[in-house]
Amino acid sequence: MKNKLRPYFSFSKKERTGILLLVGICLLLVILPNFFPEKELKISDKTSLTGLQLLEESEKNNPVQTGAGLSVLQGELFSFNPNSIDAAGWVRLGLDEKIVKRILNYRNKGGRFYRAGDIKKIWGLPPDKAAQLIPFIVLPEQEKKSTQAKKEVAVIDINTADLKDWESMPGIGETLAGRIIKYRNHSGGFARKEELKNVFGLTDSTFLLMVPYLRVTATSIPKLLLNRASAYQIIQKAGFPADLASEIVKKRQQEGNFSDWSELESLPGMNTILLEALKKAFQLE
Repeated sequence: MKNKLRPYFSFSKKERTGILLLVGICLLLVILPNFFPEKELKISDKTSLTGLQLLEESEKNNPVQTGAGLSVLQGELFSFNPNSIDAAGWVRLGLDEKIVKRILNYRNKGGRFYRAGDIKKIWGLPPDKAAQLIPFIVLPEQEKKSTQAKKEVAVIDINTADLKDWESMPGIGETLAGRIIKYRNHSGGFARKEELKNVFGLTDSTFLLMVPYLRVTATSIPKLLLNRASAYQIIQKAGFPADLASEIVKKRQQEGNFSDWSELESLPGMNTILLEALKKAFQLE
């Protein structure tokens, strides 16, 4: 029996060497981990640290009220009239300087707050800030206005109206009224309503609001001398096309001063309507 099993348990020298080498490698793999203890996992990635730092900074810079979800509103709260409070008062309430400037411009142009809720119409004012201020707004009875009521506006002559007359126009405040009068004095008066569009700060929408209350009386128009007028003045005063205004000045320079209106009838583009507008705004020496 032993002789029969012996071939299965007998190895050559090379085989014994290979078996010993394999066993040694297996033992080495089992023992080595004991010499290298497992390290604790730590966040060392620079990108991850940067992200955590940004999150902490964001939480510091954007504090949130517990349970409310609203950013903390700065400023001191006190009763105020939005139609009379000055810039310092708005800043004291916690409003940004840009928003304060926007409110003051609105008031200077004739804008008013007739109800506490009107403050929500100010562009750029956060809704939560408006809601915080509304309970503290105090409006005297004479400043309140029904949404159905309309402002009474008297018709004015644009060449004789004074500062108060202009301030009574819709959308016109003291500053803009002063600019209109200054422009009128500098330009020699208005020959037509559309000249008002040249006043700095007067928008097309405001001009359209005023038009029904404006008039130009023929006797109030200060006529300029056509033989001394520039092409720009002819355009502004009579509403002429630029090319025709330039032709009038060119003809005068080449042929001398005009002595009769008929001398202008032959100009290309001239018609009865334009000629009458020219006579209305200018005179011949």
